[in-house]
Amino acid sequence: MSLYERIGGAETIAALVPRLYARVLTDHRLVSRFRGRDMGWLAYHQAQFLTALLGGPNTYEARGLRETHLLLRITEAEFDAFIEHLEAAAGSLGIDPRILAVLCDHLQEQREAVVTLPAHEPSD
Repeated sequence: MSLYERIGGAETIAALVPRLYARVLTDHRLVSRFRGRDMGWLAYHQAQFLTALLGGPNTYEARGLRETHLLLRITEAEFDAFIEHLEAAAGSLGIDPRILAVLCDHLQEQREAVVTLPAHEPSD
């Protein structure tokens, strides 16, 4: 059984992504990153991405992670803050911490593709 199936599949992802972005949009470290963005589009692609990372149906249709994030100039600190919110949102849904740890490991493997600035450089 995949991690995707073990967490409850599409139903859990559908609950997780809005909780994640609700947290991100109230975080002063991240909110400016999302101001003016199409949150529906972002949520849709985030759900596809998380589904694929957890071993669910791979329907991820966005550009590659590096290409998508390159011009955003994301810092190490911003990446870490996003992961922090993902962990909290998943925890609020009761997702097994062992599965969450594996998901976060998979996300950490993508760090190099997403982060384009060192932690000490301002993103704006």
